[in-house]
Amino acid sequence: RFGRTQRSLEEDIGLPAHLLAPPAPICHRHQNTVERSEKSAAPGTRRAQNTGNSLLIVAIWELNSTLRKSRTMTGILVVTGASRGIGAATAVLCAKHGLAVAVNYKSSPDRAAQVVAEIRENGGTAEAIQADVSTEAGAEALFEQVDAKMGRVTALFNNAGIIQKNALIADYTADMVNEQLTINVTSQFLCAREAILRMSTSTGGSGGAIVNMSSAAAKLGGGGALLAYAASK
Repeated sequence: RFGRTQRSLEEDIGLPAHLLAPPAPICHRHQNTVERSEKSAAPGTRRAQNTGNSLLIVAIWELNSTLRKSRTMTGILVVTGASRGIGAATAVLCAKHGLAVAVNYKSSPDRAAQVVAEIRENGGTAEAIQADVSTEAGAEALFEQVDAKMGRVTALFNNAGIIQKNALIADYTADMVNEQLTINVTSQFLCAREAILRMSTSTGGSGGAIVNMSSAAAKLGGGGALLAYAASK
């Protein structure tokens, strides 16, 4: 799948080019090259050397392959950090397959509105909902707004996260580490809690699914300058 071009992926998935292009960074974007040598690759796996949006493209391609097995889906999906990048692409794709999508954003209302407009233009249902999910109050507010505007959530994609500016461990501060862990880890627990309170059959829900965003950095490490990010994933 690494051999597929961005153009063929765009045609196959049906996503607009601006969602497959690398998003503008919140912080310093990780530009490490994803490289798999022929020696270490599994039999039949092509050698890959992609940068920037390679992981985004692979993630979308994998999701699209999964959705093809069930072309029509129902329910309400919450996507955190959905105003751009993987979050936006996931929101658009899942809406095409029938899910109503809550497009969460923290500080980019215009971008979130564009994602919602894209979904609605294609006949889908979506609402843009502002909330800082790294805080207790923000996570609670997000799901309360979904309850009021859309109904009971049945799926959650914990996508919100940041990558800080590269720094050696000798230059780390407690604030830098805590910010990374709070946004990338604490937010996932808080949102999962709120989702479970609504999905669980013990509270009147009908079940559901939760997906937490990770990264290849969790296995590869931080490359000497992204240690807190790798630890958070």
